[in-house]
Amino acid sequence: MSSSLLSRLIQVLGGSIIISIPLFSYANPPLLTISNNAPDFAATFKFNDGDCSSEILGVTGLIKSRAWNMYTNDMLKNLCGDNQSNCKVDIYMTKDNKCDGPIVATIMFDIQKGMISVDSKKMNGFYVYKSGDNAVTIEGGPIQQSTSLTAGTASSTNTTSEMTTNTKPASSTTTTTINTP
Repeated sequence: MSSSLLSRLIQVLGGSIIISIPLFSYANPPLLTISNNAPDFAATFKFNDGDCSSEILGVTGLIKSRAWNMYTNDMLKNLCGDNQSNCKVDIYMTKDNKCDGPIVATIMFDIQKGMISVDSKKMNGFYVYKSGDNAVTIEGGPIQQSTSLTAGTASSTNTTSEMTTNTKPASSTTTTTINTP
């Protein structure tokens, strides 16, 4: 704003400058972000042992591979129902977009305070960790197996997906060699 325009505005207002300052601030309500870095698997979840997220939320309840979804406070209130201070979110990794198979992690959430805990079950090679105040990230996936045969020796190698940040465990490799006659 130019100084002449500002001077004119002050004259119109009678020499008064009005400053608007909010008397109170609104805290950002907690929300939940789930990132799925696992290749080839989608993430689904159940709130408090209810229906599968893909059934009740459609595409919003399905977190495709290499994608993320954010769930607002209003959505969380509806999904958590009556248990808003200790809401349980069970995460499943699936290829059929359903909540079947083993639970790979359980998140405990309070609508007013945010995420309470993340319990990664480390099932099927998946690892879930807290990646922000109200955010979790899913990594890994089923153990890849490769088998090679060489002149009378069978060798099998199991390798989990490589973890790249300081908050996740390092990758591990197990090699089993069987000598055949």
